[in-house]
Amino acid sequence: MGDIADAVSDVASGAGGLVEDAVDTATDLVEGAVDEVLDTAGGWLGDANGWLCANGPSWLCHTSNVVLGGIRGLVNNASDLVEDAADLLRDGGAIVSDVLRGDFCKLVNDLGNLGVDALDAGVDLTRTVTGGYIVGGWLDARDREHLRRFIDQRLEQKFSSDLPTLEKIREHIGLDRASYGLPLKAEHYVWRLDSINAKLAEWHHEGTLDLYALAHLFSDRDTCELWNLTGPAARTVVKFVDENGVEGTGPIRRSQLRKYIDSNGATGRIRVYAMKDRVVAHKTNIATKKCKRIGVDLNWNSSERFPQFGQYAVRDITERDEYLFRVELAADGVSVNTDLGDYLRNAGLRATNPGPRSPEECIIVAIGAFRYTSDKLLGACSGRNIAEGATCTTPPDRTDPCCVTVHRSGGSGVIHRDVSPYKVFEYVLVHEIGHYLGLCHSGHDSPAHIMWVPRTQGWVGWSLLGYYANSGPYFTRADGENVWRFLIDQMPQCLAADHSVRPPRTPQLM
Repeated sequence: MGDIADAVSDVASGAGGLVEDAVDTATDLVEGAVDEVLDTAGGWLGDANGWLCANGPSWLCHTSNVVLGGIRGLVNNASDLVEDAADLLRDGGAIVSDVLRGDFCKLVNDLGNLGVDALDAGVDLTRTVTGGYIVGGWLDARDREHLRRFIDQRLEQKFSSDLPTLEKIREHIGLDRASYGLPLKAEHYVWRLDSINAKLAEWHHEGTLDLYALAHLFSDRDTCELWNLTGPAARTVVKFVDENGVEGTGPIRRSQLRKYIDSNGATGRIRVYAMKDRVVAHKTNIATKKCKRIGVDLNWNSSERFPQFGQYAVRDITERDEYLFRVELAADGVSVNTDLGDYLRNAGLRATNPGPRSPEECIIVAIGAFRYTSDKLLGACSGRNIAEGATCTTPPDRTDPCCVTVHRSGGSGVIHRDVSPYKVFEYVLVHEIGHYLGLCHSGHDSPAHIMWVPRTQGWVGWSLLGYYANSGPYFTRADGENVWRFLIDQMPQCLAADHSVRPPRTPQLM
């Protein structure tokens, strides 16, 4: 009966995988193509607005912010509505796949995701009807030009006695061009478990992980709680690997996984990925778009669109304490303790003794993880001394009750994981990048702020009105100013050159 049941499960789960992959591929291609066109159009409008503000009188800049900013808001409106439709279609494909695979715990979460995405689409339609996108486009254009002037003034204050360096920085950032922003390289790595060097069958039997749940197949261990943060709804991938080391093109079949588990790892080889490539593409794309508002242009090592044609870097992990990685609250209930800095140094992604003003700080390293020692936490940032509620002396004029400095021992980076509901937690990566760039939780009073967290801030504030105008969580004008206070004071080595210095290594690709 076991073989018959496996055969039936293989057919059903194979069909489920085909349905989900087909829907994901179709929506990714259409959404990516439309996004490419709309982003290009929005970029032209933004460049035209920036040129007028950089070269024209103030009245022309104000007028341009209203007119071209409003038009750009309508372009963002179209982009959001396309994304809403794509999300709802993906939810439908995931629900059908869950039923066919017998993954009823993920089904519970995907039904919840459908509800959240439907609500988000309703909000976007409301913003469309009431002109919220036009207002948001104007506010974004206004804040971008305000930040340009702020950066210019801060650079003049810092480097007025070194005019050659000042000119290099201005040219690198593009302060006098239509579009400005500090170019920063960013590298994303997904953690992978390979049974050839990790005892996955043993970990499964002892309860460290559940291979069936990770493969999105029926498992009697799943708790089936809606939006359970322990990870069963994470968009993980399990692949079967043949004797030549070649991965199967589709999801692993139940019969293959059962044989591997029942033989205690003696039969077959498997690989487990912490998140799908399309998840990486989506979250890095969000980070890129949101960071533009604070004057930072991220350049990722992987494609942010069309994940089917991209290559996404991975790093193999082999130990239990890497799968269940140390990220937990400190005794004060505010700070976060993590082993991320040590991992980055040991993995060769950061230098052991980088020294002061290390150029490696100019490359953001992000890790896509499985789970943490604390399931209440979603991400962490290493290599930063973050003092919430403190009065800052470096620099002394921050406008939030916080102080952030670079931890000179190295190991700077960010880590995040995939958690349902996906629409709610898709901002975790960019939240941690905000910490990397010098921001805190303090001063962010509602979920409308990217840097908000519920454990230290309230749930309702005036900033909720900003959610209406900014198409989701956003970095505030004050965030942009405080990021640049931090960059000029703590990371001046990144302002004038495009650094790519790092220890040699051989990247692995999905």
